Amino acid sequence: MEIAVDEHLAYLLNDFEKNYTSMELFEHASMSSTYAKVVYKKLRQFRNQQNPFWKVSYQEFRDYLNIPNSYASNNIDQSIMPQIMKDNSRYFNNLKVEKYYEKPKGRGRTRLGGYMFTYDKPKDMSKYKILDIDKEKNLEEEQCLDYKPESKTEMDMFPENVPFFD
Repeated sequence: MEIAVDEHLAYLLNDFEKNYTSMELFEHASMSSTYAKVVYKKLRQFRNQQNPFWKVSYQEFRDYLNIPNSYASNNIDQSIMPQIMKDNSRYFNNLKVEKYYEKPKGRGRTRLGGYMFTYDKPKDMSKYKILDIDKEKNLEEEQCLDYKPESKTEMDMFPENVPFFD
């Protein structure tokens, strides 16, 4: 069997291991929840830190996981978060999630500000391929809730010079 691929898209097949090792791909594929897979990708980004964590605002969390607006925060806590923790705790030692709350401006109740995921750095990093780009990035900068990428290409999945349709 032969497959013809446009040379602009060849990197999708040829450089597949650039972002995943076979171990990470196996871990990702073994998860049953789509929400858990999305969180796995994010947690994986910060595992090289001394004290890995991911702090995300409530609205960014909903947007990132594409959670429907009809889900209230108690629905997330009861149905989504347990599955995320169950699937990801197999691959991230001592994984914990804590809610943080924002103080109201003036009088009123505190409201849910977001979530903070923490876990222990893996003891054996040899099974993970650390990319040069991971070494260069200051990942703590990305933890800021108001983080803006330095360039448009940092956000884009595909480079601008790749034609999608001819």
